[in-house]
Order: sequence, then C-alpha cells, then structure tokens
Amino acid sequence: ILNKNKKNNSYLTFVTWSQQGYHNNYYLCDNNKCIDYEKVCNLVNDCGDSSDEKMCTNNFQCNSTGNYIAVTKKCDGAIDCLDLTDECSNACRKDIIEGYYLKSLSWIIGTPAFILNLLVIAQNLIKLKTCTVSRALLNKSLIGMVGLGDFLVGWYLVLIAIADSPIYTLIYGKPYCNSQLEWMTSSECSFLGIISTIGSQISLFSMTILSFVRLYVIKSGIKIPSPVTKTSKCGIACLMLLIVAAATAVAVIPLLPHLKDTFVNGMYYDPKHSLFIGFTDKETHFNVLQQYYGRIRQKKSLECSFFNTMVKDMFTEEYGGLGKKKVEFYGNDGVCLFKYFVKSDDPQRFYVWLILTINFACFVTIAINYFFVNFLAKKEKSTDATLR
Repeated sequence: ILNKNKKNNSYLTFVTWSQQGYHNNYYLCDNNKCIDYEKVCNLVNDCGDSSDEKMCTNNFQCNSTGNYIAVTKKCDGAIDCLDLTDECSNACRKDIIEGYYLKSLSWIIGTPAFILNLLVIAQNLIKLKTCTVSRALLNKSLIGMVGLGDFLVGWYLVLIAIADSPIYTLIYGKPYCNSQLEWMTSSECSFLGIISTIGSQISLFSMTILSFVRLYVIKSGIKIPSPVTKTSKCGIACLMLLIVAAATAVAVIPLLPHLKDTFVNGMYYDPKHSLFIGFTDKETHFNVLQQYYGRIRQKKSLECSFFNTMVKDMFTEEYGGLGKKKVEFYGNDGVCLFKYFVKSDDPQRFYVWLILTINFACFVTIAINYFFVNFLAKKEKSTDATLR
C-alpha cells in the first residue's frame, strides 16, 4: 500500500492481512529483512545481523558464540556463556577466596598455624622420649595429634592462599575465573579438601579424647602413676593410629569410585560442545536426555552410569566422542572444602548429616568434660582451703 505523502509521495507502508484486519507490526533489520516486532529483544538473533537485539537493554551477548542471555543472568554466579564472559569480565569476576578480608586472614592464620604447629609436633616428639609415666605419654601424644591436625589446616590455608594469588595465573596460564571449572574438577582441589578435612577431624577427635583424659585425671585424684611399658606404648600408638584412620575415612569416603552415584556432584563436559554449559547436575542431565530420547522413566535418584551411557550415545566417536570430567565431592566450590551445606533432596545429605552429628557430639562432649574439670578443680581447691 502506497502512503501518498502530499509533499514527495515517497513513503511505502508494508502491511499484511489477518483475521483482525491489516497490520504493519514489522521491524526492519539493518540488512533490510523484516521480522515481527514481537521478535525484537527476545534474546534470539532473528535478523541475522543482530540488529534486532543489539540496542536492547534486557540482554547480554556472549563473546565467543554471540548468543544472547537475559541480562539478569549476568554476574549471577551461574555460567551461561561457553567462554564465561557472563561471569568473568570487568563488571564481575570470581576468585577462589572472595574479599580482601578473607584473603588476608588465610595468610595471617595459615602461615603461623603451619610453622608453629610444626614446632609443637617436633617439641612433643622430643618430649615423648623422656616420658616415664603412661598418663603423661598419652597426654603429650594427644597434644601432638592436635598440633598435627592444626598443622594440616594451616597447610591447607597456605596452599589455598597461594592458589588464590597471581601464582595461579603463572601455573595455569589464565586467571582463576576463566579456569574455575578446570580447577574444581582437578586433583589439586580434591587434595586440598582431603587435607583440610583430615586436619580438622584429627584435631576434633584428639581434643575429645584429651578432655576425657583430663577429667579422669582430676577425678582419680592423687594416685601412683603407672610407668610406661611396651603395652602402654602399643596401646597409645594404636589410639593415635585409630584417630588418624577415622579422620582419613571421613575425608576419603566421598571419593570412593563405587560411591560416585552418591557423591559426584555432576559433570563438566568439553566446552566445545554447547549442549552442556558449566557444571551439569543430575536434574539437568535428565531434562536434556528426556528432550533428546523422548519419555524416560524418572527415578528418585538416577545413576551416573546411566547418564554416562545415554550421553555417550548422543555423540559420535568419529570425532573423539565427548570429553568430560567428574565434579567430585570437594569440587562444590573453589575453596575445595567439605560440603557441609546440602539441600534436602541431595543424596549426599545423609553422610553430611552423620558427620555433622558426630562433630556436634564431640563439641558437646568437650564442653561438658571441661565444665566438670573446672567444677572439680574449684571444689578441690575450696576443700584444701578449708582444711588449712
């Protein structure tokens, strides 16, 4: 339809017919292509030259693919762009340790804990040779175990602080934010999680037993102490090994291969395949597989072996298949700590709740024992004062 302008007769209006009548709800792209106005700013490059999206304020364009995501997904902590530009840019970035306060504390606490507890361990090892009383040998051994646990925690803090420093870029060739997926699926991250967990559990178990020992000593009063014998040495050594074994079990059980269906958080796939972006958990796996294969019977907890088989069949082996890495238990976050916070539907929740219950029981036991130690000590002191 020619819109006859009285001056120059130069404007042409394009309209189409529908049941509602004629309408001209069209947007003219820079490449002269026409699209419906409802497709403008819809996060899809409908024009082909991005002219329908480039002036919109509701989107963010990923650098490598040119895809658009909602602007609300920028800097939200979840990776939506294959090149991580939505989370790693001048507007936002992610470090292993967030905030200068925590970064400083890692060095301030970690360095003295590493050095001083190493000295405590060495000092106690020397004193153990001179112990002639079983009670003193047990006390010194437990103090040395507490020092060992705190040493491991200090070692962890120093290592995580180093990983958070510019040294990381020198080792891995790019900043942490751009390689966070590789870091959280690495053996280094799992190692840090193991030593931090072993250290904290050794300290807690040793302090719990030490509180019982000190309560027993003050309750037993003045008795002739038993000398150190081979039997007492073996018993104390076995107790120390039991503490280390229990702490190691707490740290290593989540990494056992036959428990992967419980403790693997998800998968990190080769970034050259845009089907899976970032970490892919079980729920995302199920949704993708259901769209690809059709109706799939949903189970309460689908196994990782099922996902591996189904996803593998989606990609041809002619081009090398689909590379992937497991997101282990300690890959929950960049700091690689024990996953103490779990959702109510997380299959890891029973193990985590068990460990939290044990740790809480240890803290309560320590508090109760030292309360009675303090109470009995004051009572004994007041009795002595009365007798005098």
